Amino acid sequence: MAINQIIYTNGILTDYKGSQETAQEISRLTGIETEIIHNESTPLETAGKISALVANGIIHFAAHLLGSEQAKNAAYQSIQKAICVWSDIQVKKEDCAKSLASRVSMYLEENKGESILLVFHSQGTHIGMKALYDLQDYKDRIHVVALGGMVRIPENLAETVVNFAHSDDVVSNYVAPVVGPYGERIDIGGGGHSAISYLNNPSFINYLLSNGVIEEKALIGQDRSFVLESQPSLPLQVC
Repeated sequence: MAINQIIYTNGILTDYKGSQETAQEISRLTGIETEIIHNESTPLETAGKISALVANGIIHFAAHLLGSEQAKNAAYQSIQKAICVWSDIQVKKEDCAKSLASRVSMYLEENKGESILLVFHSQGTHIGMKALYDLQDYKDRIHVVALGGMVRIPENLAETVVNFAHSDDVVSNYVAPVVGPYGERIDIGGGGHSAISYLNNPSFINYLLSNGVIEEKALIGQDRSFVLESQPSLPLQVC
């Protein structure tokens, strides 16, 4: 059955404008309203901070190995601070997953005869997977498309699940196997890691068409195109 609602959750280093641009492209391709659950757990500033702390810790630990006791203490302090930042990121991801689960369940309760499509990118797949565990009462009405995920979402968590991975995407090819779990990975050729690059790959729209999630290509008709200027405010929830 074709769906009438899509929710998108972004990955790291993505501000609201970036999420909006991706949601715009999803709507343009599908002709379906796309709501944003904006993941703000790891903005550029936070990613830079944790990277600097880890690097500083490694440098001081190396100095300790060369005989500096003071460097040892500095190394531990840096690593401890990095762990605190990492822990804060995990809390924010959990909160975002709860917001996503709440929004999906609300929509499905209000629209008993409908299904919903969830699109996740990069770190957003981890948040999405957490939400899906809380949405098992609705699993037969949920379709999932994961783009360049840092995890591979198990197929049994929704009615349909696909984990798309570009062959040159470092996150989906090297991070996901370490993080787990191990849903099926679908290689769709080269294209990099950006969300837009995945949407521009024909596999995205062809998958939705072949599984009956959407009924026809939106770009065939001008009436189904999505223009940001005429839709200045996308439905948005920030978490």
